[in-house]
Amino acid sequence: MPMMTMVFVFVCMYFVCLTAILFFHKYVDPKKMILIFTIIDVVLFVGSWINDFHRKGSFDFLTFDQISPFMFTVLPLSYLMKDKLRNIVYQTAALLSLGMLVAMLVSPLEAHLGSYHDKASILYILDTLLHLNFSLFGIYLFISGTVKLEIKSVLSSAIFLHSVITFAVICNFLFHKNYFGMGYYSNYGIYMIRIFETYWATLIVYLLGIVLVLMLGYEYALLLRKVNSHNLVEVTQPLEINQST
Repeated sequence: MPMMTMVFVFVCMYFVCLTAILFFHKYVDPKKMILIFTIIDVVLFVGSWINDFHRKGSFDFLTFDQISPFMFTVLPLSYLMKDKLRNIVYQTAALLSLGMLVAMLVSPLEAHLGSYHDKASILYILDTLLHLNFSLFGIYLFISGTVKLEIKSVLSSAIFLHSVITFAVICNFLFHKNYFGMGYYSNYGIYMIRIFETYWATLIVYLLGIVLVLMLGYEYALLLRKVNSHNLVEVTQPLEINQST
């Protein structure tokens, strides 16, 4: 399949699913929908690990590769978390919905316009579907009332992501890794793009960029609130996933 054809098909799929979420979310049990999103995430992400191993012939720890694979990993693990931490993960997922949509578009477009990939490989298909699924998941969490987004949600989500990245950066120094593209001893850059010549300036801009993405996601949520104000459900407490029904 040509790369641009894949992008067109998945963009159409995205907005069809988004419309369905906006109009029919109140008719479906949130626990069941979250489970469906989680299962899709696990199947696609495991497929990505297998495909990556098949291409390289070796195993790479994809979870700390960038923000996206980290969140793909955290989603199924949220079932094992306490309610407060799970709610922070869900808030972060909701705030990243716009960022995931942009990533879904940019990766194959960059490959095509950069003239190094003209055909959509299994890797690009899986990656695009993962971002599509997670973006819709984040939107569903907000629209269904599973999480309530406020400006302080941006702060808690930023602390959550920055804490993980700080841990990864420490591992980079200790074990000469390149987690989140912030390896001090390797070719560091923001999503493989070298913007600054110094490591610390690159890291600071990367962390500030995450806050900006979360803020834009918050504005995206406000836009969806206006579009779907007559259907939006206000949440009064975090969703109790582990609570028996």
